Amino acid sequence: MGAFHLLALEDNEEYQKVLRSMLSKYPGRSRLDVDIISGVTTFEALMASDDRIDIFITDIDLGEDNPSGIELVRRYFPAGSPTKVIYISGHVEFCTSVYQTEYTYFLLKPINQSDFDAALDKALSNLQDSRQLPVAIQHNGTVTMVDPAEVEFVESERRKVRLHSVRGECIETYATLGQMLDMLPECFVQCHKSYLVNMACIVELRPSSVLLRSGREVPVSQRQRTSVRDSFFHYVGLNAR
Repeated sequence: MGAFHLLALEDNEEYQKVLRSMLSKYPGRSRLDVDIISGVTTFEALMASDDRIDIFITDIDLGEDNPSGIELVRRYFPAGSPTKVIYISGHVEFCTSVYQTEYTYFLLKPINQSDFDAALDKALSNLQDSRQLPVAIQHNGTVTMVDPAEVEFVESERRKVRLHSVRGECIETYATLGQMLDMLPECFVQCHKSYLVNMACIVELRPSSVLLRSGREVPVSQRQRTSVRDSFFHYVGLNAR
């Protein structure tokens, strides 16, 4: 199951420790791939690398000679960006300034754990909702809206991927498995260098494959075996509540 990438920008070393502590106590920590950085220059270098950021936590006041967190959000995560923004600040007067941007939560220092957890819960919920939306797939000169719940597995061959539906239909498009994994909800896991599988469709885990409800089998590589097993058990646990 693909983790969500959380990037936190905080120049204060002591508050970096606070963020690390709160993240370690957050119940959904296993769903997050976390980077905590300081310095606008470091942030801009990371943005230049074209790395995907799902959740961006930023202090608003980043120093006199630096753009504010609000300015960075306006520049790098404009309206319509899929990135969920959480502002933190020790200055209550910034509460109105953040409305210049799209954001998920505003946390006022000193932050307590319950508010921090609520902010991350909301960001993850919004991300999950966005990933449940139909996926636009281009093929044969047309665009088809595909419901992720209808996709049983995804197969890659060279520069193309094939989305196999639970009804036995297949749509082919130009994309990579990584791109498809970013577009699809968390119930999809990479089980092989050439395959993604919808865990909602798995009925049996086998030593080197998974059996799907349709009766089809999808291979599981030795490298991915433990990851698939752990992801599936986690998924089943979440959906058994």
